[in-house]
Amino acid sequence: MKKILSVLITFILVLSFSSCVSKEVTTPENFSDFTVYDYNNNKVSLSDKLSEGKPVVFNYWTTWCPYCLEEMPDFEEVYKEYGDKVSFMMIDVNGGGNDTIPEAKEYIEEMGYSFPVYFDTDLSATYAYGVGSFPTTGVIDAEGNLYYCQAGMLTKDRLITMIDDILK
Repeated sequence: MKKILSVLITFILVLSFSSCVSKEVTTPENFSDFTVYDYNNNKVSLSDKLSEGKPVVFNYWTTWCPYCLEEMPDFEEVYKEYGDKVSFMMIDVNGGGNDTIPEAKEYIEEMGYSFPVYFDTDLSATYAYGVGSFPTTGVIDAEGNLYYCQAGMLTKDRLITMIDDILK
């Protein structure tokens, strides 16, 4: 019961934000920074990734989200194709009673994915973009401007289009 209440409160709080509710940004917005943990439990911020001088694609996902799992093979393929030009942040949301880090790591390892996985243990990354549903994907240019933020599953073609647009 306590876990259900925690999850419910988390979703209510998340839904109260509206930064990333399926939109194609017509005027670039400055990015909202956040900090997550990498696979080795090191803190990594979005601004750290942007300091590498490449655009960033970030994707919020969970292991219990069927649409998240369905789009993961496409993200893996696009990562293999664009990983040298774009930083990827595949962010498992595991704060607030969602996934656990061991569950997420087990899934990633079983599937053999090579894209970088990060963990949002306190929901700060989730709140930064007002994520209210999973999956949610955002694209930020190398200067830190948010160009796309879309809730819902992406097709491989849509993901490639978003990346190609930002690389022009």
